Amino acid sequence: MSLTNSWESPKPNAAPCPRCHQSKSVDSLTGRCTRCYPIQLNDLAPEFQAYARRARFQKYKQFVIGLLAGPVLIAVYFYYASSGKGGPAWLLWALLFATAILIGGSVYALVRKQSLLQRYHRLAWVMQHVKPLDAELQYEVLGGRSGSRHYFKVCQLGPNSKWPEGIGQKIKVDLPTKSVAQVVTPDFWKTALAGYDPFDKPKLWGKVYFDPDQSGSAVICIQDGLFLSVSENNQFL
Repeated sequence: MSLTNSWESPKPNAAPCPRCHQSKSVDSLTGRCTRCYPIQLNDLAPEFQAYARRARFQKYKQFVIGLLAGPVLIAVYFYYASSGKGGPAWLLWALLFATAILIGGSVYALVRKQSLLQRYHRLAWVMQHVKPLDAELQYEVLGGRSGSRHYFKVCQLGPNSKWPEGIGQKIKVDLPTKSVAQVVTPDFWKTALAGYDPFDKPKLWGKVYFDPDQSGSAVICIQDGLFLSVSENNQFL
């Protein structure tokens, strides 16, 4: 099955699951009930598994850090208080409040881990069935306090390719693996020795597969590299 101009199509309605008779957990594209048949890592294609493993590692890391950070801060407070240096009472209450926030956020992040697999499973389906757009793209990496952010900026579109309305032409993507990043990031020394500016950002043609649910989620394929848009709502600028 192939969807033409899928980003302009109405959002499909999911039919109820014949097993649990609920439609809330049924993916509107694949028809799979993720409540009765949870997505497993092995259900994903190898390229998507690499992203899923990295996301799983990040979630577990956030969970452990969130569980340990608060108690460690409280332990430091009581250490200084017991040594006679003391500490204001409001600081203890602030640490207790921060600890509750950190632990709650860690548990929430861990619970969302399963939804990440669902997102990757859906994007794999999109890549297989949705008609892509041809676009010339430029890869950008921006630094920040919370870590680097990775984007694709649309430079121009190919013939008969129409960009979806309401979506900015700059897409934030998940952190790619080193081998995938090499596709869009040329070797510094090879570029310099070839007489080109090593800091110049190359423009490469690729295919963009948009999810027909009109959310703007997308898969970007450039040569042998596979890039996935992030799940946050601010993925497009």
